[in-house]
Amino acid sequence: MTDAANDGARLKDLREARHVTREQVQQETGIGVGVLRDLEHGDRGVAAMPLDTAVCLARAVGVTLDEFTRAVLDLADWAVRAPEPATFAEARRECGYTQDDLAKKAGATRTAIAEYENGRAPLGQLSLARAARLAQALHVTMDVLERWVHGTAADDAATQVLQELTRMAQRADGLHLDEAGAVIGKDASCTLRTLRNGDLLVSYFLQPSGGDGGVDEFERDTIRAKGAYEIARWIASRLDHFEAD
Repeated sequence: MTDAANDGARLKDLREARHVTREQVQQETGIGVGVLRDLEHGDRGVAAMPLDTAVCLARAVGVTLDEFTRAVLDLADWAVRAPEPATFAEARRECGYTQDDLAKKAGATRTAIAEYENGRAPLGQLSLARAARLAQALHVTMDVLERWVHGTAADDAATQVLQELTRMAQRADGLHLDEAGAVIGKDASCTLRTLRNGDLLVSYFLQPSGGDGGVDEFERDTIRAKGAYEIARWIASRLDHFEAD
């Protein structure tokens, strides 16, 4: 049997062991019976499925993402960190890796790692196999990865705001307050709180064309205290104005 067929057979075994039918999976997740059948028969690669899809399937059969991944990919246990890192970038730094180091360990590119950290590339679109390699390299469980995926929604929205504000600020006439309010939009409270997060601002504004994108603690603290403050102050000092609308 091929790797895809073996993975598919393990997926089927897991589903049946949990007494869940394909029809129930479809009802729970929206993943069609035919798609699930193809996965279980090896016609579609389980390892290549997006992490978001794996999260849905794990919930449908009533197991954690960590249990699901180890079962269908037949992975041995790996060492995990305690306490649990709050973010992808924090986990990488705690491991002592540059973005290049982590890219090599996970079979990714430095650019991809940088984009996972700053929200430009959603973690949920990682293949299950690549996500597992990242979890192993960062010494976290797949459940931690899942929490990062769900926890990036606010960061993703704020990053989109930053991208749009940056484009507008580069115009000859600059960026105006009323335009900033329109870009921030209806979710002003959530978005502005996220914009005040030093880690997000550091991640967004410190992505050089070369190198690993890392900065030392002094630089990071300086950016949080000054650079991030200057950026956030221009936007978030109007917090009362935006939230009152």
